[in-house]
Amino acid sequence: MAGARLPDDHTRPPDEPSMLETTASGDPAVAPRAAVLATPEPGDNLGPYVVEATLGQGAMGVVYKAADDRGQKVAVKLLHRWHTDPETGEDDWLRHEAGTLARLSHPNVVAVLGVGTFDDRPFLAMELVDGETLATWMKQPRPWRDIVPIIRDAARGLAAVHTAGMIHGDFKPDNLMVGRDGRARVMDFGLARSTFGADATAAPTVEVERGGVSRHRFVGTPAYMAPEQLAGRRAEARSDQFACSVTLYEALYGERPFPGQTATELAYNVMRGFRRPRPRTTDVPAWLHQIVHRGLALVGAARWPSMAAYADALERGMQEHADDDA
Repeated sequence: MAGARLPDDHTRPPDEPSMLETTASGDPAVAPRAAVLATPEPGDNLGPYVVEATLGQGAMGVVYKAADDRGQKVAVKLLHRWHTDPETGEDDWLRHEAGTLARLSHPNVVAVLGVGTFDDRPFLAMELVDGETLATWMKQPRPWRDIVPIIRDAARGLAAVHTAGMIHGDFKPDNLMVGRDGRARVMDFGLARSTFGADATAAPTVEVERGGVSRHRFVGTPAYMAPEQLAGRRAEARSDQFACSVTLYEALYGERPFPGQTATELAYNVMRGFRRPRPRTTDVPAWLHQIVHRGLALVGAARWPSMAAYADALERGMQEHADDDA
């Protein structure tokens, strides 16, 4: 079955424990793999980079702190083997898109420095940002005046990615760095796809039916995926906007807009547009909530026309309400 099909009635499909679930952070809980992978250790080489330490691990791969031959510190993301398939041309795609990203220079996008392979797995070398992810940054309650400039920067970064002819496809708090200089940078393009070329029509195969959600080749993080992605259609620029709006909502209110403990429940609520009620005890102004509300529209055409327009709306709102007490 291609794409998603929902029942004609309004009965939510029952959860199936054997199906893909989401963790507390919204990342997919992938099944253990039997494949034995070579693990780089400090002192090992990843292409021209020497590994110094492990920075983190996610569903797509492991990120290492490394240094080049000049001593410059970089972040190197090594993809898991099961996310690569030379027979389908994914390795060629990664090199092609890495080249596109390497030519993209924007203050709100982490610079991609190069691409290579280790143990038949591709890796991306990126700028190492002195800071923390938005996921870590927003663990402490923050006033909306501090949050909005961060998301505005993220929107500008995503707009630059779109202008370069690409879609991020997996924007979320873990994929936005908040630098100690106060500047936000979009990162982690492991799922980015060109908006042109042979793979422009490729779609994630996530099926929603009465029995739950079946996983074939999961692309994206369920908690931040737009309805069209969950429906099996390819991500587009306004899919990134939806993910950005989920992120902004979460930063403002301390919870995501759509409830769901499993991918089944979450997908159903997102595709039906069933959101949580807006928290009553909040100082988030109405104009800001309306920006988020529009970005979360069920249909892409009802969202903001572009990420640039989204960023402009946030900037304009901050300027027009700079003297407000709320």
